Amino acid sequence: MNTFYGLLIWAAIIIAYWTPAIVGARRRVTNEGSVIVVNLLLGWTVVGWIVAMAMAVRTSTRPAAARSPRGSYSVRNIFRA
Repeated sequence: MNTFYGLLIWAAIIIAYWTPAIVGARRRVTNEGSVIVVNLLLGWTVVGWIVAMAMAVRTSTRPAAARSPRGSYSVRNIFRA
């Protein structure tokens, strides 16, 4: 039973360590690679982890590739040349 709790604690530590990268990937930030690199190299320091989390939360997200089907009457299709 001790082994199970040890594995559970290690899993929680690994997930907590990679939280900024996970947040950045889920939010689809524009500098996702930078968030991952900062988290990988400096995440073991508290300051590096906070910087990576700030980058993952505060940067703008990439626009979704939402395209309306042909023939629909959205504003984007009406004014398309």
